[in-house]
Formats: sequence, C-alpha cells, structure tokens
Amino acid sequence: CYAHNIMMHKLAKEVKGIKIVHKNLPLDMECNGYLLSPFHQGSCIDAKYAIAAEKQGKFWDMNDILFQHKPKTEEEILKLIEGKDFDVEKLQEDANSTETSKQIKAEIDDAHKRGINGTPTTMINNNAYVGIKPYKEYVEWTKK
Repeated sequence: CYAHNIMMHKLAKEVKGIKIVHKNLPLDMECNGYLLSPFHQGSCIDAKYAIAAEKQGKFWDMNDILFQHKPKTEEEILKLIEGKDFDVEKLQEDANSTETSKQIKAEIDDAHKRGINGTPTTMINNNAYVGIKPYKEYVEWTKK
C-alpha cells in the first residue's frame, strides 16, 4: 500500500483529467467483520483518523503521516501530529464518532459487495485491479 500510495500521488500530478478517490478498507478485525483472522491490526484507527482529518481539509496530510510512520494506536497517531496544523481535540472527537464508524462500515460493505477484499485495490472505470501494478500500467489504464 505504501508504494501504491506514492504511485497514486505521482499519477495525480502527471496525468491530466483523472480523479483520485480514496476509500477505506481497513483489514483489521476491530472494524471489518468480513475478516476471519487478524491481519492489519491498527488499520481501523488509521482509517478513523484519516476520515477525521478529511473534515479539517487535511486528509492527504494525515495520509502521508500514516503511511510514513505506520502507527498502530491512537496514542501513536496523536504523538505523530504534535505540533502539526490539526485541531487535535476536534480530530479525536471526529475519529471516535459514531458517524466515522458508520462511514468506515459503509465503505467496507461497499468493497465487499464489489468483491474487493484486499488492498491496495485500484478501480478504473468500475473495473477493480487488486494489488500493485507497475506505474506504466496505471498510466495506460487512464488512457482507456
């Protein structure tokens, strides 16, 4: 996912006329009821804080922090954002809200309905591509 994230940032800068939309699919049993065993522990709290940051217009800032440091707990996330331009109190409130939990569940349910059960997944023109691909392939797919 880390390398895929870098490629999506590059794609957004280099290819005109595309729209990058991020959807959460935490592979953590804490919030993903479709999983049969533990896998990516900590990804639920990451998704919660990414959504909360989006409400402050800082989704990509949080996204970068999460991918660079891979925190596993809320405490780790809060330490990483110390001194950064976040309203921390509001961020915590939003991350732990029922609304955020419902959004994550809806995004997980939507992925499940589409047959998506792994990350990273890229959707182009309603076709899902699971896993990471060479950057050239992403560029070619945007031309179709």
